[in-house]
Amino acid sequence: MIRGPLKHYKAFMNILFDCLWPVWEQNKEEIKALTGYDQRAMAFMGERLMSGIILMRDKFLPDVPMLCAPLHFIP
Repeated sequence: MIRGPLKHYKAFMNILFDCLWPVWEQNKEEIKALTGYDQRAMAFMGERLMSGIILMRDKFLPDVPMLCAPLHFIP
């Protein structure tokens, strides 16, 4: 979940959707045909991208201060 000042939220979500939109445009018929739990494919990708954007926030959102606990991937 992402929350914060609306200006920062919009900047974050713009990056997220800029990444997801080409995937949707290229594969929307296949994605629409998914059934059951697989219908969440775009949501799964969005969740993973959120983590990446937060981890790389200095590169993607240098003027957006994000206060959060350190994130770590557990292998």
